[in-house]
Amino acid sequence: TAPVVSADDDIIDVGLEALPYSEEQLYLQLFDPNNRVEVDLDMADSELQKLQDDYDRYREMGSKTPIYRKANVSITITNARDTVTYRIPEVGVRMKGNTSRTDFYNAEEGIYNFIHLRLDFQETFTDEAYYGSDRNVWSDEKKLQQRKDRTFATLEKLELRWNKNRDSTYLRETYAYEVYRSEGVLAPNSNLSVFTWNDARMGIYVLVEPIDKIFIERNLPKEDWDGDLYKCGWVWLPVT
Repeated sequence: TAPVVSADDDIIDVGLEALPYSEEQLYLQLFDPNNRVEVDLDMADSELQKLQDDYDRYREMGSKTPIYRKANVSITITNARDTVTYRIPEVGVRMKGNTSRTDFYNAEEGIYNFIHLRLDFQETFTDEAYYGSDRNVWSDEKKLQQRKDRTFATLEKLELRWNKNRDSTYLRETYAYEVYRSEGVLAPNSNLSVFTWNDARMGIYVLVEPIDKIFIERNLPKEDWDGDLYKCGWVWLPVT
């Protein structure tokens, strides 16, 4: 069935209602520094605890958790024309980073620390090895495929990074990306956002476009889409 238009034009349920802009237009709005962007994550306490437990378990193995936990996400974009909130249900959320992962939650204090996050708009939560009895069981193949194909502002994923470097300007990372792009070096788009997590005001986070197949297809000619994409890892080896 065709999406319907909400009675409230300022709030859009993504996947259920017609978007007021194209995905490409939303991409440009999301990373336009002239716009105000607000991100709100709403997670059940049980999902927060699982996210903390995932970190604990994988840290003991000397590894980083790949498991996403469920959150309802709202992204509000205010531009010169209007303010629209986009609500996206059941988005995958996991920790991100090489040196920034840390304890962040307990039942007594709630969220008490900053961490980098990666959002996955296409996570289906079906992997039994990760989710066990909590895994999603999709009885409707069409809805499952819609989830696998779901994007926001053309993106499958989105990164949220707190000010770990204690940059008093909050602008050095986004400015560096802009300089790289201006000199012809491929670099992600980014923007500042106001981040709220379960009603906890987390302050200013940087939204960063992931380096993935969508980034490759956006920035390179089709003949260069094949091949492997590598990420430099951290190695703690003495200099010889």
